[in-house]
Amino acid sequence: YDPVADFAPVGIFTNSAFVVVVPKNSPATDIKSLVEFVNKKPGKLNYSTVGLGSTQHLVAEHLRQRASINAQAVSYRTTGEVVSALLRGDAAFAVELYHPIRGQVDSGDLRVIAVATPERWSAIPSVPTLAESGVTGIGYLGWYGLAFPAGTPQPIIDKLHKAMQQVLAKDAVKKRLEDIGAAVNLSTPDEFRKVIVSDIKGFQDVAKTAGLEAK
Repeated sequence: YDPVADFAPVGIFTNSAFVVVVPKNSPATDIKSLVEFVNKKPGKLNYSTVGLGSTQHLVAEHLRQRASINAQAVSYRTTGEVVSALLRGDAAFAVELYHPIRGQVDSGDLRVIAVATPERWSAIPSVPTLAESGVTGIGYLGWYGLAFPAGTPQPIIDKLHKAMQQVLAKDAVKKRLEDIGAAVNLSTPDEFRKVIVSDIKGFQDVAKTAGLEAK
């Protein structure tokens, strides 16, 4: 399917941050020390990721390319398995969305050393961006949105967008999203489409450099 032509975007309703995480016993406390740690054993250390070709994998691969990190990707089926690999010492680092691993970060089992977002993330404002850490050219936002099949009548799209707006205006909904480390961010359908197009273009370039092929 064509992710642009085959869908009618309604809107993004929340964002989350991609974060670079290491286990608590890692010697890496920032991106510079992570690169030094991994590259002392070139090609022998791994980074864990959810599914080859996932957004987490592509953001991690972009980081690997831009920072010249000599590590191999090891794919797992779930975020839980990615975290387990870190805690067992099977992986040196991972790039994950912040909200599903916030519990492990809060408990101290995982340490966030950078965010891969364009700006610092409000839930963890003390953590620097990759750009601030010396790795430029990377700035992604994780997003959750609603879309319908292409050709859905515009009045239906408009009605659904209004309903999303009403739900996201509720304090309880906003608080719940903020509590897990996400952020309310309602886009228009056109803005959502532009994000999809932009992400596809950026990730295609990363995948091409990595030698990944669409299947």
